[in-house]
Amino acid sequence: MGKHFDSVLKLLAENDLDGAQGELDKIDSEIEELEKDRELIDDMIEHKRGPKAKLKAGKLRRVPDGERSGLIKKYASEIAKANSGKASIVDVEKAIVASGYDLGTKIPGTVIANVLIKADGWQRVEKGLYRLVEGKT
Repeated sequence: MGKHFDSVLKLLAENDLDGAQGELDKIDSEIEELEKDRELIDDMIEHKRGPKAKLKAGKLRRVPDGERSGLIKKYASEIAKANSGKASIVDVEKAIVASGYDLGTKIPGTVIANVLIKADGWQRVEKGLYRLVEGKT
């Protein structure tokens, strides 16, 4: 285990929940900073390689968990509006990947289905197919 884990264990043993939460907040902040740095460094490397450099197959940007459902709803809505109000999970997944995003899961279809099931304005038609309900989104 890492230094943060050990620190949190000590704080929890001392019944310092605020301190443990503070450590968790520090971890989240560090992760966010590292992701920003990684993206900037990746962009600088691609820029340095020049215009002939291509995005490697399979190299996608990971969607942060907090933004995942919004991204899924956005692409599902676009597909539904172009397809008589219906969107299939497969089409949503393909659109997300084609846009260069990775949902960060090995089961993207299940994640997409769960987001649409819970979202206002979406109705399940059949397995893998959802309808955008008028006036809801």
